[in-house]
Amino acid sequence: MSSSAPSKRAQETYEEITQKYERRINEITEMQRLAEDRFRQEWVTFRADDQKRWTSYTLTQDEAHKDTRSDLKKLEERLTTIEDISQTQQDVLQQTSNANEQLFQGMVAQIHELLSAYERITGTK
Repeated sequence: MSSSAPSKRAQETYEEITQKYERRINEITEMQRLAEDRFRQEWVTFRADDQKRWTSYTLTQDEAHKDTRSDLKKLEERLTTIEDISQTQQDVLQQTSNANEQLFQGMVAQIHELLSAYERITGTK
């Protein structure tokens, strides 16, 4: 009976150690499952936050591009106005130059006629 007692005690110790190992394995498995769940939740949160940041960035960029396009359109309109005014001024200058040339030619012709008339009157030439 005494040989049976150590054997029974060894069996009990073995079962006790096996149960402890199983509990530890179950604890580690549960810890791993919880860590994976937390990782998945953090990943989902990260992705959602990243999507929000990307959407915000995209909206900001779209607004900046819209503002830039609007500013460029205004500048283009102003440049067109300046070009129109410049063309008008060039036309006025050309017309003024032509009118002055005709005026001077008319004045030279009149002076020439006056000189010719003076020479006829005075008999000089």
